[in-house]
Amino acid sequence: MHRGPMLAACVLCWSCTVSVVTAIQRAEMFPYGSLSGDFILAEGDDETSRVLSLPKPLYFYDSLFSQLYVATNGIISAQDLPMEKQYVDDGFPTDFPVVAPFLADIDTSGGRGQIYYRVTETPSVLNRVAQEVHRGFPDAKFTPTHAVVATWENVAAYEEQTRTTGSSNKVRWLQEWTLISPVSAM
Repeated sequence: MHRGPMLAACVLCWSCTVSVVTAIQRAEMFPYGSLSGDFILAEGDDETSRVLSLPKPLYFYDSLFSQLYVATNGIISAQDLPMEKQYVDDGFPTDFPVVAPFLADIDTSGGRGQIYYRVTETPSVLNRVAQEVHRGFPDAKFTPTHAVVATWENVAAYEEQTRTTGSSNKVRWLQEWTLISPVSAM
């Protein structure tokens, strides 16, 4: 595939990494929630967001995408998601384009967490995103044009409720951001 002098590149960064990790405080996360203009994913098990239209297309491997979906189960996809068993129960890679920063069988029914998501072009967010990328990749010539911010807040694993055990109160949170930036072709 020919990529001219300007190429949309996607850099995926997580607030968590596999190497030595220092936990971040919620105050260190990118702003999120209703006051930040986020959409809130419907409560439930195996929910998928409405389509998020991107201001500029995203190159993901050899394909170009202009929309994304955020799902309860900790994934972001460039297409509407298939049945859960096709990506939660089966191994990777999937047969559809997906970024899986938090792949797990999540259920937000009954107020067990919220999932927030948005596309942003806010200068303060983009400046911070650029700083984070440059911190990890000091030689990168990278200036984001927009970002997708998805936050899984206080979410819990799906569990079958029984009369004797009730539900667990173990919850997790994660924030993932996907960046889109034109960069020079190599």
